[in-house]
Amino acid sequence: MGAFRDEDGDAVLDGVSATAGGAGDGGVFLGEGKRTAACRTYNQVEPLRDFWGDGHGNSVPVRSEEIDLLRVGLTGGIGSGKSTVAQMFRDAGVQVIEADAVGRELMEPGQSVYGAIVEYFGPEVVRADGKLDRARLAEMAFGQGRLKELNALVHPPVIAAQEQWMREVFARDAEAVAMVESALIFEASAGADASVPGWRDRFDRVLLVTAPDEVKIERYVKRVLAAEPGHSRERAAEVERDARARLARQIPDAEKIPLCDGVIDNSGTVGQTREQVARLAAELRTASKTMRR
Repeated sequence: MGAFRDEDGDAVLDGVSATAGGAGDGGVFLGEGKRTAACRTYNQVEPLRDFWGDGHGNSVPVRSEEIDLLRVGLTGGIGSGKSTVAQMFRDAGVQVIEADAVGRELMEPGQSVYGAIVEYFGPEVVRADGKLDRARLAEMAFGQGRLKELNALVHPPVIAAQEQWMREVFARDAEAVAMVESALIFEASAGADASVPGWRDRFDRVLLVTAPDEVKIERYVKRVLAAEPGHSRERAAEVERDARARLARQIPDAEKIPLCDGVIDNSGTVGQTREQVARLAAELRTASKTMRR
């Protein structure tokens, strides 16, 4: 989470697109799994309603067990190529929503998260034009160690909006595959700093996009510096330090893999990655149809 980037190096507040990545072999489910999903981009759905919980004082809506829905989470760390893989799933017919896009929408003036951030952090995070001062908010979150506070304001309503989006997807197509792309499925749902405890369990299946750490760092640095032509060596070194610091704050892939239902090795060519995605998309569609029988 410009100034604000998510853990994949994607902008949380400024909408910078993802870095292209390749892949290697793999892309098979690790065991039985629990659920499934399909998705489209947030910009392809109706304008998001203003969600802040379920209307009964709960910041995260309770998942309905009366509706048999197959939901998939797609996650991956900084520089993993998660957003590129998400686009491949879209190309394969999966409906995908981006957590960052939902967050950006809710951070616009007049939306619930915008109001909560301004109330909590004060008017100093608002620019003269009324929009959030992203650079100032980023400095407070990362520079002043207040990221946990910001996440606690942003994550619950974003997840509530995702839940509503999935319901709308399945209302149109009961056999759809609905996928949520988010870098922080595990980080936000477990541990002392969890902003949405148990979020991972809301998904029937979770897929992880992986790549070696040095590859992730290289991709992140290239992404950031691509927007800064003529940058200095000092700036390049600063961005690399930032990448390594972000990576160090994440749960390592080795710890996430046993908790996932499928792994996409994104360290090889684009074609290899696409082959893995095609196999997984086919499995997800089959699982969704089977679930409705």
